Amino acid sequence: MYPQNAYNTGGTGYNPNLRQSNYVSNVYSVPQNYSYSYPNRIIHSVGNRKNNNIILTSITLGFLVFICIVSIFLFVFIASGSSSLDLNNLVSNDSNSRLTSQKQGSDKNNTRKELNDEEIVEKVLPAVWTVKFYIEGGDLTGSGFFISEDGLFLTNDHVACGLRLTSKAIIRDYKGKEYKVKGYVGSPIEDVAVLIVDTENEKVPYLNLASPEAIKLMTDIYAVGAGKRYENTITSGKITGLNRFVSTGIDEDCYTNRLIYRSIPDAIQISAAINLGNSGGPVVNKYGEVVGIAFAIGEGEAVNFMIPINRIIRFVNAYEQNRGMLYLPYLGVAVRPLTKDMLRSAELPENLEGVNYIDKIDPRSAFYKVGIRTGSIILQVGSKTPNYLYDTITEYYDKDAEIEIVYIRPNSQAPIEASVKLEYEVFGVLED
Repeated sequence: MYPQNAYNTGGTGYNPNLRQSNYVSNVYSVPQNYSYSYPNRIIHSVGNRKNNNIILTSITLGFLVFICIVSIFLFVFIASGSSSLDLNNLVSNDSNSRLTSQKQGSDKNNTRKELNDEEIVEKVLPAVWTVKFYIEGGDLTGSGFFISEDGLFLTNDHVACGLRLTSKAIIRDYKGKEYKVKGYVGSPIEDVAVLIVDTENEKVPYLNLASPEAIKLMTDIYAVGAGKRYENTITSGKITGLNRFVSTGIDEDCYTNRLIYRSIPDAIQISAAINLGNSGGPVVNKYGEVVGIAFAIGEGEAVNFMIPINRIIRFVNAYEQNRGMLYLPYLGVAVRPLTKDMLRSAELPENLEGVNYIDKIDPRSAFYKVGIRTGSIILQVGSKTPNYLYDTITEYYDKDAEIEIVYIRPNSQAPIEASVKLEYEVFGVLED
């Protein structure tokens, strides 16, 4: 859990396009060809009236039976067809994609009801685990939670980094049950990671992910985790601020030991108490759905921060689509949005408010090589004005592309065009 040392600007948050899945349900199959076979009837005397009456009666009865069968068939078909016109019935709630159903904020029966405090504890606590990395001289503690019964386990990337210090790591639930941690795949950009956990093929309790639309001011929330190393701690509060720019400072990434400047441009401010050890734990709403992950402690009382659900969904989608590995660009810069006060101080136009300001830069980065320095301002990436540099690049650009940028240097207002070829790396540390 990081202390928070950010500039809170109220910038515009990122709204990703969520992955859509195709559903197949309520499929009615009707035979295309009917084959009827009748016994051969030998009529010995065509001229015999009795026989003719029998034949006529048989034909009549056969026709009536046929009419009855057709009527019954049409009645059933129309009844089933009328229900199939209901679009809600054409969409199955049993999706093969765990995120497609979860991001709707609903369970398999599409039923939701607000839970009281006791029900929140009963539903959420079994899915939240304490993360322990045992190192020489002590241990590191964090939190995390399952989002699928087959063991997909989420935490913060800065928590998962503890695995680089030791090969002995476990997660432990509120009853003391333990599973071994075998590896992790994380994003230092999103500060979200998947821990690879050996669940011994057991089904585990898990939490559903809320829809991004669930993030609203004054929503009741609960933060769950190992606050101050006290495992299974639950605190309550409300969402008290949106789109907060939160920088957690400089760190070395867990993969290449290069500098990472962690920051979330659209962090959510919450009043629920979180402490060291809460990092990676879920923040849930009154339905017991995950709306964020606790990651930063504020400087003031009841001012703490969570990573919003849209970033969690984006990370998990990327993880699944890339079959457990992530390709991410190495930018090597710390950015923050320009505020009105910063613009006035630098005598820059007010229409640059919110544009990316380079706070720090790694001399090894591709941006440094094209002349960008601390104090530079990124005006354009490709054809877009970036609200947040990392989001713009990871959303719109292929790992093999050269990125056209426009920037201005410190103490200058002359735009400079440059072409940047970023280095992309596979992010993931797995057990051999």
